[in-house]
Amino acid sequence: MKNGKLFFAYALFVLLLSLTFLLLLTMANTSKKNRSLNKQMLAGTHLLNFTKLLWQNNFRISFGYWLRFLYTLCILILGSIAALPEYVLYHRKIKNTPISKSPVFIIGHWRTGTTFLHNLMSHDKRFGCLSNEYAMLPNLMFLFRPIVRLFFKLNMPKYRPMDKVELRIKGPQEDELALCGITHRAAYHCWSFPQRAKDYLFKWCLLENVSEKEIAGFKKDFMFLLKKATLVNNGRQLVLKNPANTGRIKLLLELFPDAKFIYTTRNREEVEQSSFRLHEKTLEVTALQSYDVNTFRAIVPELYDALLAKYEADKDAIKPGNLVEIKYEDLVANPMEVLNGIYNNLGLDSFEKAKPEFLNFLETQRSYKPANYNLENKKAPSDS
Repeated sequence: MKNGKLFFAYALFVLLLSLTFLLLLTMANTSKKNRSLNKQMLAGTHLLNFTKLLWQNNFRISFGYWLRFLYTLCILILGSIAALPEYVLYHRKIKNTPISKSPVFIIGHWRTGTTFLHNLMSHDKRFGCLSNEYAMLPNLMFLFRPIVRLFFKLNMPKYRPMDKVELRIKGPQEDELALCGITHRAAYHCWSFPQRAKDYLFKWCLLENVSEKEIAGFKKDFMFLLKKATLVNNGRQLVLKNPANTGRIKLLLELFPDAKFIYTTRNREEVEQSSFRLHEKTLEVTALQSYDVNTFRAIVPELYDALLAKYEADKDAIKPGNLVEIKYEDLVANPMEVLNGIYNNLGLDSFEKAKPEFLNFLETQRSYKPANYNLENKKAPSDS
């Protein structure tokens, strides 16, 4: 009885604190100057992880980015307080959650159609996925859900900044974003700490210069995330999209020997231009340090070569029948035909059952027009 009263008081405190902060946040975001505050990638992490990241980066926060830093710190402190009872009540249950069916991993370089395919396959009810609300606040998957959804309703942008793809609270999101919220071992910390961007990208996309201890730590964090996602999705098989996993095939097979993979490709010049735009637009709203955007212009082709070389070297380790390679151009031209081929080749038997949902989703995408790239001048469109 006493514990119940304490938990109720704690929950009430978190609720009042959250509502107060949400009100202040909403008022702050009415200012054009502060409109990017609500897009901070690390706002969903916990205090210990944030401290480790600051330590890794010698506590370097550039002068012009202190407002973002303070916002991130306030949100994550609030989230860390709210996450304590979830940790106490669910940690053991999550650790003991079995993953009975190996996941389906959608891989391929950024901007090769992985998001479109992920959105499409997420409409098959046989699959579970990490939704935006879970990926961006991975430490609060079970408790205080009304507060979390209110947070997203007030602050989640309607479209992704780099390509105007619609963001839905329950729409699928990639697991690398969730990893940023639970561990310092994640590639996308390159956008919060761009002065070490190359280190984060090459270390955690290609697993270069990573010690056995770090690998073990990454596996532990990754498995905990996937077990949590499995529990949230009531044990359904996970379909996960993450370009960073393209260079982690052998590690993923150590965890899931029967894992299935879908690898996407696209015209290289379009990929490089679109990838640079991804970095450019994301940095504009998430960076906590000053940066030279041309650094990323140099990183993109180097990482492209390294990631594809790693994929070609490792793909033979995948069991026969567990890998499908598709082209972006084919996917956007004939999505149902390509999707049917994926299901047939991977032995997934739910295509016909999910077909109406696939068609409904595709109907909603008719008005979407991807960016066109002037390959002769090698200049990306502004999309503005």
